Amino acid sequence: MVPIAFSEALVAALPPDRVRFERFAECGHGVFGDAPDRALAVLRDFVCAA
Repeated sequence: MVPIAFSEALVAALPPDRVRFERFAECGHGVFGDAPDRALAVLRDFVCAA
């Protein structure tokens, strides 16, 4: 796990059409366990947009 600022810097360095950065409020490291419906929706949307 890394601080959020490191994740933001990594996202900023990637091509914008290859990345989607989502912050999940009140979730820990395992967003699929903490917010499974939203996590799957975000993942599905990203994959289908490719």
